[in-house]
This record gives sequence, C-alpha cells and structure tokens, in this order.
Amino acid sequence: MTTTQMTRRPGAEIETRQPDLVAELFAAHEADIRTALADRVSVDQFRLGVVRAFQKSPDLRRAEPASLVGAIMDCARLGLIPAGYDAQAAIITRAGQAALMVMVGGLVDLARREGVVDICAETVRENEPMSYDPHAGSVGHTISMPRSGKVVAAYAWAVLANGKRTGTKVQAIRSGAAAALGGP
Repeated sequence: MTTTQMTRRPGAEIETRQPDLVAELFAAHEADIRTALADRVSVDQFRLGVVRAFQKSPDLRRAEPASLVGAIMDCARLGLIPAGYDAQAAIITRAGQAALMVMVGGLVDLARREGVVDICAETVRENEPMSYDPHAGSVGHTISMPRSGKVVAAYAWAVLANGKRTGTKVQAIRSGAAAALGGP
C-alpha cells in the first residue's frame, strides 16, 4: 500500500487521497486481470481505460473496494475498455458501490464476437412516421431531419453470420425508467 497523501485545494478542507489507487489495484490483481482479458485487450490498454474511468468519475475513489475490484474484473472478463473513446463500458457508482455499465459500443463489440454481422438500433421521435408488424418482425420508420421531439419508442434487430435476421424488438419509452432505478 502507498502512503496516504495530504492535498489542499484552494478554498477546500484538507482531504486525504490515495494517489496511486489504480496502480495499487493492478499490483494486487494484475494476474487475475491478465487472465480475464484473455488476449482480447492488452493489459496496458485496459489499465489506461481504468485510469480514464477514474478521471471521468472521481466518485470511484470512494466506492466500496470489493465492488470496485468486482466491476473492474467484470469489465476485464468481457474484454471491454472502460471509459474508452468508443464508449464500450463505464464503471459507475450507485449508493457507494461500483458497478459495470456496458455501453452501446460494448454491446455491439460483444455481439460481433458472437457472430452478429449487422446491427440496427434506432429511436423513434414524436411526429416521425412508423409502422410495426410484430408477426413479420418488420419496422417501417422514416427519420425526420433535423431530429427533434420527444423519443417515444426504440427498435433493434441484428443479422447473424448465417444470414438470419433476428426478430425486431420495439419498445415504448417509459419516462424516467432509468432514474427510477437510480441510473443515469
């Protein structure tokens, strides 16, 4: 463990920080992280992503340590880079606990690893014409430009490597669903 360092910001109380928390986490868990990554991502790329996650979310320093290690390991097992430029994943805090949130880029990456060759996901806004045939799994949607208005629905489908198209899923947007769960 490194020693705790005292820092003072103008107008702030003295606070304690562990300046090398990421280095300490990697020192303690590097073998497990390396095994979990399984050559999908280099350890250095992953470490840089974790550093960026801490820079983007300073609250991570106050997260319960076991939950933080768990979120980092979950991210490594999936081979996703947290806080990456393509938004594969984010490590977030909720009620003092760290958690992994797989982002759209990460979901696409995971799907492609499993043989999905094409993915479409779109939102439907008020006043945009849309039709949906649940029996055929088809959506007709005209996107209005510029996009404006409240999002009222979303849909997605994928094409697998064998050429089969998954069923289209359409969902009405429920106001405040993520906020009700304490999410972003």
